[in-house]
Amino acid sequence: MTIYSDYEELLNNRLGLIVLALKNIEFPRTPPYAAVTYLHDLLVEGQGHLSGLTVEVKAIVTNPGGSSVRMTYDLAEDHRTLQVDHRFIDAFDKAKAKFGEDLLPGVVDCFLIHEFLHYAQGMGHGRYSGLSSQAPNTLLAIDYQADAMAVIALSMLALLRPDNYSLPADIGVWDIYRHAISLALGQMEVFTHQMSRELDRGKVSNQRFSLDKLQRTAIWQYQFHRAVHFNRDRSLADFQILSQPHLHFRNLEAAWAEDKNFIRKNWPSSGESSFFTAGVNAKSGYELRPGSDPFCVLAAPSPHGTTGFVRSNNDFATNALLFDGLFDGDLEKSEKFFAELFKENPWLIGNAGGTDPGDPGGGGNTPPPEPRPGGATPLRELLDHQKLKLLEGYLASTTVPLTTMEMPVIR
Repeated sequence: MTIYSDYEELLNNRLGLIVLALKNIEFPRTPPYAAVTYLHDLLVEGQGHLSGLTVEVKAIVTNPGGSSVRMTYDLAEDHRTLQVDHRFIDAFDKAKAKFGEDLLPGVVDCFLIHEFLHYAQGMGHGRYSGLSSQAPNTLLAIDYQADAMAVIALSMLALLRPDNYSLPADIGVWDIYRHAISLALGQMEVFTHQMSRELDRGKVSNQRFSLDKLQRTAIWQYQFHRAVHFNRDRSLADFQILSQPHLHFRNLEAAWAEDKNFIRKNWPSSGESSFFTAGVNAKSGYELRPGSDPFCVLAAPSPHGTTGFVRSNNDFATNALLFDGLFDGDLEKSEKFFAELFKENPWLIGNAGGTDPGDPGGGGNTPPPEPRPGGATPLRELLDHQKLKLLEGYLASTTVPLTTMEMPVIR
């Protein structure tokens, strides 16, 4: 046995568990369950485009055009495979040391589900190649949607099949959601390691990031910390995960347009000041903003579904620590920046107070149903239909969102 055969076995075992769960759980065919419904139809039904799929690990993988790629599909009628190359497996094994052995099965599931949801976006067969340099915001939007849908699907599968993810017996719905986001960050680490020829994570931390890579990392670290702090009297629907946040760091886009080498870990500590010295091309269309401007402007959804924005200055040390956390993939380092952001703007985590841009004032929220951690009946002891009934409450907004045309669930 080699590392490659071990991972091929693991990938196929995890794929089998996903398919078995999708086959045996009677998820409602309604919009809140769209991600798992799509996966069911794609993987389980006999006519599904990826039904009967297996994963194959190969030394070299080529796309239909003959170019070498990390992964691709071979969808011959008698042998449908997702092929991944040895370097991708090497990166997975390196990343495992960072996110931990215990999370490996869940990270594998997140990777598979993310790629299957990419299939819904027409991203199979290597069509994404070159998109990061051609249209970084397009790739960011596509990746964010696949990440978000994967978190939703993983949360549902982990709630219904907790033994597949080694979750504690008394875990609550919100903790499962946070755990799913940590799995998404774990699978991103696999791709981060591949930014170094030697798969050296320390070297990656000191390399330049692409603009979409930095944004994607910042967004999902924000979402993780937000899930940790989010008001537990609100539902998962209020989290508005399908609405993509945007973090604008002062002068960073201008620097990226001028010289991509500016996008490094040292941006807050010395990179921005170096850019000030270099100056901005007057014809670039960007305006150089002074250091007195807010360091970060965040546009993000409120529980009402509307997009609000906040300006965040923070202090020099906190901003520098944030970028350390983003480039190192270290949630502890980025926690202070986001905790202060939530304290100043409690609407970001579903709380009242501060400068809530969308709260109408009157009326009240309808909290999601029990059980919660410490409740009388642990989630693990509920039957499938009971868990789905519980989940129904968490998938309904506690307020009436302004950005949906769906008929709300009346409780």
